[in-house]
Amino acid sequence: MIKTTSMSNQDLIDFSKEHIFYEIQMFHFTWKSLTHSKPAPGLGYNAMVESFALHARVLFDFFYPNPRKKLKDDDIVGYHYFESEEKYKEYFSVRPLDIEFIFSEVSKMAAHLTTFRIEYKRENKNWDLNLIKQKIVSSIELFFSKASPEKIGDISFFKNLDWNEGHCITVSCVTSSSIIIKSS
Repeated sequence: MIKTTSMSNQDLIDFSKEHIFYEIQMFHFTWKSLTHSKPAPGLGYNAMVESFALHARVLFDFFYPNPRKKLKDDDIVGYHYFESEEKYKEYFSVRPLDIEFIFSEVSKMAAHLTTFRIEYKRENKNWDLNLIKQKIVSSIELFFSKASPEKIGDISFFKNLDWNEGHCITVSCVTSSSIIIKSS
């Protein structure tokens, strides 16, 4: 196992080119697919929503590591791309509470079989995809503007992604096997 403490700047650049950029691309692709077309409800749509939420969660956890959980030796988080963890926390000290639910709900709804799925169905909660996108993209932009260039490498690909707003939508879990889109 490679420990993050032993990674060189070039290792971090290579990691970001392959893995961080992949997460951003998948988050972008799934958001765009859900908001710029009107996918029909069903298993394909559910897979797209779950993929969107999973990639949003990965990015959220990268930018805002859970302070209650100890990082493992191989975990890479945003502060690895800064001069120090303290410098990183100047910009990323508070987890955005209005999308904190992504972390817990994706865990309970897509990554684990729990009784929360029954409660979630009853509550009929909505996910505002454009709000989630806005918060994640703001974090990405801040990260790229403040990260150490010698650790992050070329970020031009990000500037080429089209983040124009799609339909103003929320998604709602209405049964354990179906997630329905609502346009407004």
